[in-house]
Amino acid sequence: MTVAAHADDRRDDELVARLPLPLAQLYRRTRNAKSALDRHHNAYYLAEATLKLAACLRIGVALANGLEPRSELAQALEDLCLPSVGHWVGYLRQASLHLQARADAALLPLAGTHERLLRAEPLPAVRAFAERAGRGGPEGAPAVAADLARDAARQGILGFFNLVAAYRNQVFGHGAQRLLAFYEELGPLLLDACLEVLRQECLFGGLTLAVARLSVDAAGRAAGIEWQGLEGLASLTLPESRVGPEAAAASRAVPGEVYFVAPGARAPLHPLVVYREDRSERERVGFLNRTVLRLREEAAGEVRRVEYLDYATGDVLPEIDARAALAALLARLRGQAGGPFARRGTRRAALPRACAGKRRRRRTSIGGSRRARRTRRSSPRPPAAGAGETIGDVVLEGELGRGGMGVVYRARQGSLNRPVALRVLAPGLAADPLALARFHRHRARESAGSRPGGALAVVTTRLLMSREPTRSTPCREALEGLPAGSAPKFSPRAPTQPLEAPGERP
Repeated sequence: MTVAAHADDRRDDELVARLPLPLAQLYRRTRNAKSALDRHHNAYYLAEATLKLAACLRIGVALANGLEPRSELAQALEDLCLPSVGHWVGYLRQASLHLQARADAALLPLAGTHERLLRAEPLPAVRAFAERAGRGGPEGAPAVAADLARDAARQGILGFFNLVAAYRNQVFGHGAQRLLAFYEELGPLLLDACLEVLRQECLFGGLTLAVARLSVDAAGRAAGIEWQGLEGLASLTLPESRVGPEAAAASRAVPGEVYFVAPGARAPLHPLVVYREDRSERERVGFLNRTVLRLREEAAGEVRRVEYLDYATGDVLPEIDARAALAALLARLRGQAGGPFARRGTRRAALPRACAGKRRRRRTSIGGSRRARRTRRSSPRPPAAGAGETIGDVVLEGELGRGGMGVVYRARQGSLNRPVALRVLAPGLAADPLALARFHRHRARESAGSRPGGALAVVTTRLLMSREPTRSTPCREALEGLPAGSAPKFSPRAPTQPLEAPGERP
């Protein structure tokens, strides 16, 4: 490998390490694509995901800082039920103008970035892409109109995103297949233009994409919020120097939800952007893609399903239920709800009339249950490993192991007279959907691997509760056949998809 190739790889690695997780995944997928067609398409999706993430950041800042219902920006956001790429460009522009015009603009996150974002400043790589896209060739007609390409070449970041919206309509529309030479030439130009935009500091304003998690103390009680940074190709816990101290409890972040964070800044992205880990523990970020509404006259406009697209795989994320959250957000924009994304307690909030004409039936099946409502109060610590203590029909005999997420006890199940290992999730994590999802997925994996006379058979999937209210210990699983000293280890990181506790109702 040449010196130049090594330098290119080093620059790629440095860029990937700085990008938000979904963009880093897409960039790596683009670089590793085997065909010119795949490289071109992935470069386009990188540009589209960049646009949405930048727009969601500014929408989140506006909502977290008292966006007035029925304001110009609020009315524009009512089209979120089925947004096109052109809509997202409008959201980015209008949200930037809204934040720039506020009297307290200098005190808000992204202060000083709006003028740079809105400035009509030519960018060399964007100009090269625009000029080629607006020029026809042997492969067919121009990808975009020549006058639009000229305007985009002079308008900087917003010009690039306007070009991306027009490019999609012409290149990805029905019957728009081009010759291979087109993708071979336009793909690298599009990728270079997108990377040039991504290197602009004003795009994300120095904020870091992150997901909120509950942290626990040594006694297993909830100790506050910690931040799992979604940066580069793998998430890591962010130090306090990068996020600053948490705000008062009234405005505390919601575990399992996605934010842009910095010292003194929290911009909520839910329900526009969601995060989960799948069964293979791959980290996946979903962008709001489509909302399906009920068609019955008496329930016209009610949210039936919300779809989230994972750009890194091209799949719709399963088991994400944000119907109530999205309906409540849109109701708030109309002045019918309060609080940041005020979704708690909302069950059948209707979407705006502006979305009524966009109702469609879709065959896509989105699995999953409604997010369970959980308390955030601290729970008592797990029971001591005193011999003879009883939890349900399980009698504790001693402690096998302890980790960041809980404790595993050696015990005996009285009803079947057999030794078991009792896994106890730290009570302070009971309100964290990330920890709950990891806990239940480990239980399912251990259950699937069980065999007669051998390892790890699930005894119960019910919540085991002691009779005294003050000794409540949620989320316990009893596992058979675990030899002494080989307790399952609790990972310090957990996925986000909230699982409904048995017996609860949406």
